Amino acid sequence: YTRVAVVVVNYRTAEMTIDCVRSLEESVGVRLDIIIVDNDSQDDSAERIQDACPHARVIRAPSNGGYTQGNNLGIEAALDE
Repeated sequence: YTRVAVVVVNYRTAEMTIDCVRSLEESVGVRLDIIIVDNDSQDDSAERIQDACPHARVIRAPSNGGYTQGNNLGIEAALDE
């Protein structure tokens, strides 16, 4: 299998992010490393996502630096692995 890192940025959209991860998990022929960056949602999004998607890595951003910063945090985490 080909290994692929996928970064998903979340901001107060836990259900949509969970649906996205579940869809990604149906991929065939690849080994996915799913990294979700919660962009300081200040709600229960990160916890809900972690509970629903135990195979994904959830990173809690210390502040909401926007979509680009969220992606950069996820890419840095993927490269560290």
